[in-house]
Amino acid sequence: MDDDILQERESKIRSNKLAFQEVQQTSEYMETHYYNQKSLTESKQYMTMNLFWADYANYLATRVDESKPFLTANFIRCIKDSRSALISLAILGLAFEDVSHTYKTNEEGSKRSIS
Repeated sequence: MDDDILQERESKIRSNKLAFQEVQQTSEYMETHYYNQKSLTESKQYMTMNLFWADYANYLATRVDESKPFLTANFIRCIKDSRSALISLAILGLAFEDVSHTYKTNEEGSKRSIS
């Protein structure tokens, strides 16, 4: 009886070893171009200089308080391509916390204000 159990166990071990197969060599691919741009040589300048980048350079050169976030109204100038839009949004010091707002109306209901 014990011999049968041992033989069964040995056959399972042998069958598990036979189940292993060598894997063929695989290829590794990487992204070679940006969105809607076939080649990196198509765009000579990756970021166009505008007032947003001038404001950011001024902020970096003159900042005294490290906790003061970078905010500028010229962020709208970085909308020509998705690359500069995403980078400009990442640089802006926008708050991600939910700020509660109140909605007030007067007694007559004609004037409304949000604060």
